[in-house]
Amino acid sequence: MNSDGIAVPRDRTQAIFASTGIAALGNSSAESSLAPVGQGTLVLPTNFLKSGSLLQVRLFGYFAAEGTGVNFTFRLKINGVTVANKTITPIIDLASKKFFSEFDLFIPTSGTTSTCYIDGRIKTETAAGLLDSKELSLVTSTVNTTIANTIAITGQYASASESDFINVLSVRLTRHPRPL
Repeated sequence: MNSDGIAVPRDRTQAIFASTGIAALGNSSAESSLAPVGQGTLVLPTNFLKSGSLLQVRLFGYFAAEGTGVNFTFRLKINGVTVANKTITPIIDLASKKFFSEFDLFIPTSGTTSTCYIDGRIKTETAAGLLDSKELSLVTSTVNTTIANTIAITGQYASASESDFINVLSVRLTRHPRPL
């Protein structure tokens, strides 16, 4: 049963957060949130993460590297601590090309020092319209599942450029069914 008292089958994916706006970042080298406003929450309540929890964070949008094509770093954070990051170097002279990113977080056991395994990928559209995939190496981090956990998705350019930007059109955080 969910918080509204509605029975939800165990084999269903549960949406936790879905964006309803656009997050824009450009002409800045400051780390900024890539999560637009939305419905739901990016704050997971105390004891929300149970043994066997699998979360997925997905985002997509458009970026441009019309200037210098400086590096752009995606970061996934839990309670302000970076648990995964990936830097991409966009090809110069790209105007409004698509990107898609997803991160999977698996927590095999719950507790104050739970290990969290993070896997992910970022796909960017090339000048030829093809997708270039950057895989994130499997990362482990420690998470305290007995407290509230805030999920953050941030981005940062290595240096500011007036012609480089990223617009995130959609962010979605889901929890997948736990094993029986």
